[in-house]
Amino acid sequence: MNNDMLAYYTSHSPFTDPGEYAPLLDALPKDLPGIVRAIQGLIIPPYQYVLQLRNLQLKDIEDAAFGIRSMERFLAKLMSIRNAPLSKPRPPRLRLGVNCRNFATLLVAILRQKGIAARERVGFEGYLGGAIHYEHRITEYWDGRRDQWRRADAYVDPLLQASRKMTLDPLNIASPDHFRVASEVWQGARQATLDPSRFGDSDIDVGLPPIRYALLHDFDALNKLEVRGDDAWSHLIEKPEAELTAEDLRFLDMVARLTKDADANFDSLLALHRDSDYGQEVRAAARQHLAL
Repeated sequence: MNNDMLAYYTSHSPFTDPGEYAPLLDALPKDLPGIVRAIQGLIIPPYQYVLQLRNLQLKDIEDAAFGIRSMERFLAKLMSIRNAPLSKPRPPRLRLGVNCRNFATLLVAILRQKGIAARERVGFEGYLGGAIHYEHRITEYWDGRRDQWRRADAYVDPLLQASRKMTLDPLNIASPDHFRVASEVWQGARQATLDPSRFGDSDIDVGLPPIRYALLHDFDALNKLEVRGDDAWSHLIEKPEAELTAEDLRFLDMVARLTKDADANFDSLLALHRDSDYGQEVRAAARQHLAL
């Protein structure tokens, strides 16, 4: 395995750097199950608003954290609600309301802080129970004992597993039926081996546009730009399908080829993001938004 690549994914990005709150992450458990349990005691996903906070709306959960990009600001928000060790579970009312991106990036941040290579991946899940495979963000981490990347989804907690009667191990998501990175779906849709109408961001937002969106965000994440799900920082993300040019499609197909085998194409995918118009747009926007 490329040691430079592992070192790259072990170091923090501007999005995952905990800043002055690094000691809080250092104090968390070292084992993956313990880390994930701690995460699930700090933040709360949308489905639990109904299951655990039956009479509350999202606005009633104090300072819901969907909009926070910086890990340092995210941890500051957690501590402003309850100044206590992060390993101590909080009641649902004292957890931050978040989405899958927050679960993925928090796990990435903790693992990186503990010297473990980790990266966010963007793709489409097959285990949350819907007819549509929804866009979803999970964590890949380097298992040094097996010399391989493994996939974990901190979003899936025991309550969700029980309510959906899931049998998968959320700390070892290995089957493509459970999770496909966006490049696989893009290529499958382009080659007519996958039905694009079965993949989307919601029941009414399906097909190639949300697949393209996920593809570009996975490209960003592999370049350690763990953007929010609603960050459309390039015209290529929101461009109407009918207006895509042959050059646009060539670029998207290249992104899919490189990100599908990110390890073998590590240097090339970094160079393409750094040198392309798309990557430069995203990097400029990231600098602007993280400086706010």
